[in-house]
Amino acid sequence: MGRKHDGVGRALQRALGSGFTLPDVEPREGGTSLLMNSRRQKVFEFVWNHPCAHLRRMSRELRIPPQSLRWHLLRLERAGLLDSRTVKAKTVYYLPWAVRDGDVPLLATLSNGIRGRIVRLVAQEHRVTQSGVFRSLKTYQQAVLPPLADLTRLGLLKSWKEDGKRFYELGDAYERLRGGYAMAAPERLDRLLTVLKRDGVSPKVQSRGDHEVHVQVSNGVQSSVLRFRLAPPVP
Repeated sequence: MGRKHDGVGRALQRALGSGFTLPDVEPREGGTSLLMNSRRQKVFEFVWNHPCAHLRRMSRELRIPPQSLRWHLLRLERAGLLDSRTVKAKTVYYLPWAVRDGDVPLLATLSNGIRGRIVRLVAQEHRVTQSGVFRSLKTYQQAVLPPLADLTRLGLLKSWKEDGKRFYELGDAYERLRGGYAMAAPERLDRLLTVLKRDGVSPKVQSRGDHEVHVQVSNGVQSSVLRFRLAPPVP
């Protein structure tokens, strides 16, 4: 069972819920940390920055062969540093102490290629017709209608008919994701640093901007800098 983290404010509780807990990760001896391995650093960094991505996407973007990537993911999962779940027949990976459990299907949907493109389009245009989605994505109707229905069902989009046209705009679930995780950014960063410290990598914040923080990790022999987004990339 996870250990409840102290100091969660009321705003964070509204955003992420009172059951948002950190896993028990035992401190490791210097030089034996899981996260001082360069490939596992890339994997951990990617899962934080792109929660609920599936293995094929990670393999492609990180340029790590799938077999090797599976092994590193398994090591991190066994240590409680990340978790996985099957969403729409694909295994997606996320950090259970940084992502609310109920948001996994939503973030997995946004990580999906065409669904993510649709949401980005609607976020940019604010309101778009169904035919406008077809034209903007330069694809055929049959490829877009199921994703539109899925996004509407999940509450990431709102849909209605007006003057014989089908319209879409951002839904309540989208607004909750975007606003909730932005508000929770300080607490998520605190949890990230706690987990890194427990893994024995002596984290130190080097710099922090509006959207990203750079964290130096070290085992006393070698060091590197990891780049973490302050909030998940909700389009």
